[in-house]
Amino acid sequence: MAGALVKNGAISLELFSDSNGEHIGVFSKIEPLLGDIRAAYGSQYAASFEKLIDATPDGRKRVAEARERMKAIRAQMPQTEQKRAKSA
Repeated sequence: MAGALVKNGAISLELFSDSNGEHIGVFSKIEPLLGDIRAAYGSQYAASFEKLIDATPDGRKRVAEARERMKAIRAQMPQTEQKRAKSA
């Protein structure tokens, strides 16, 4: 919905970008699955959301960086859990 608000001029991209960042993280999670999701739910699924990412300065780059950060966090999770288990 937020993407549609920006797309239709209800809120400027600048204001949205200044006050939000979760669109980058969320899109980094769904982007690899977008083809399959659209095949199941229709070609317009998350279309406004994708346009928002493309309109955001360095949007695709920021999405890729967020995806890599999340991969690094997931890779560290087993070690963190082991440390917690030892200290409990």
